[in-house]
Amino acid sequence: MVKTATFSPDAPEMNHDQKSALAQLYVARSNDHDLSGLMKLFDEFATYQSSKVGTFTGREEIKEMLAEFMGLFPDVRWDVYCYDNGPADSIEFEFKMTATHAPTGETVERRGCERIAFTSKGKIRQIVVTIRDT
Repeated sequence: MVKTATFSPDAPEMNHDQKSALAQLYVARSNDHDLSGLMKLFDEFATYQSSKVGTFTGREEIKEMLAEFMGLFPDVRWDVYCYDNGPADSIEFEFKMTATHAPTGETVERRGCERIAFTSKGKIRQIVVTIRDT
């Protein structure tokens, strides 16, 4: 179950429950392939950096990358077991991604770590993904 979090624009930083709730919402929308819902979570000038797919800047560039990724892996799913506080305004989690690569039919499994940093208004300002090949 995804918790609902409330935010105050004047708050200096979010607490663990708020960051965790937003990260859980991000993962849930990713697993639902809800691209429109995902984009509502991102700050306009967010950055997304992945050791596997590169670096993307701005909501539109991130949207294009995610749309292409979800097209290549139409059944992609991320399993997350624990959300931990990261540096300052961020939360970190380890994940297992499983998917079928549409062009080849090959089953893909990847493990990695993801750090999501938020603005004081609860928008994603940065994502850093590090894949550890299995």
